[in-house]
Amino acid sequence: MKRNAGFLLFLLIFTALAGIQRGTAQVHRASLDQGISLYRAGQWSEAALQLRRSQMEAANRGQQAESLYWLSLAEFSLGEYAAALRDINELQRIAPAGLRIDTVLYYKGRILYYLNRYDEALGMFRVYNDYINRSKRNIPAVLSQKSVLAYWMGECLYALGQQDLAASQFTRVVNARPRSEKHEAASYRLAMIRQTKIQGEILDMLNWSYAEYLRIVEEYQQREKAYDETINAYRKQVDGMLAEAAAKPEPETERARYERLLAESEAQKQALEIKLQETEKAAARDPRPDPNVQRIRELKASAEKLRSEL
Repeated sequence: MKRNAGFLLFLLIFTALAGIQRGTAQVHRASLDQGISLYRAGQWSEAALQLRRSQMEAANRGQQAESLYWLSLAEFSLGEYAAALRDINELQRIAPAGLRIDTVLYYKGRILYYLNRYDEALGMFRVYNDYINRSKRNIPAVLSQKSVLAYWMGECLYALGQQDLAASQFTRVVNARPRSEKHEAASYRLAMIRQTKIQGEILDMLNWSYAEYLRIVEEYQQREKAYDETINAYRKQVDGMLAEAAAKPEPETERARYERLLAESEAQKQALEIKLQETEKAAARDPRPDPNVQRIRELKASAEKLRSEL
């Protein structure tokens, strides 16, 4: 009897626990379904609250992982990237292997991108790309997925300043067939990269032109300085010559020489006239001819002739 009673008690406890577990699972499923419905309706704040509740009601890791998956998507849509990264990391820690791994890798890469962790985001997108290449065929849906992935890899490279590599990824998106949903965005980025390159070339040209302008100005200033120095040297030389010339007596001009000779001749004439008068007076007293008188008369005639020529 005691053995039967113990078995009945164990059976009752097991049945009760199983009922509780089934009830908990039903509660979790209801909360999860309601959260998913709110998420798909774009009511992300309400969805996040409901999905957080379903996470707390989860009875096992599988249920918790399912709640965390949808919760991280709701938080991503709200722009709560730090919270989304925390929950997606927890999801990767507890989730069964391979649970929505492609979506998880994609959204984790985008979350890291929006947190400005571009190197980590690029690495995550590359892991996702390797996963696609290993496990999926090149059907249209997969090709479209690859083009979207290439776009985000290009965005990471663009943010890291590796514009040539980014342009290569964006070109893949633009050339993708079927036409990618990121075609316009990739085309815009390619145009931005081209414009940046053109601006860089123009800036380099302007820098070169400005440097050349400065060089020409410097050469002109040097030539101008040399010219001024040469002019100043000539001025000093001329000033020295003028000062030296001013210190020396001015050489006698031809007119001055004639005037001097005329003055000397006039003086001689006057002296001869005086002497002639004295001689004539003496001759009047002495009737004998005096040869000096004739000589004086000749000198006076010469003086008169010289004066008429001047």
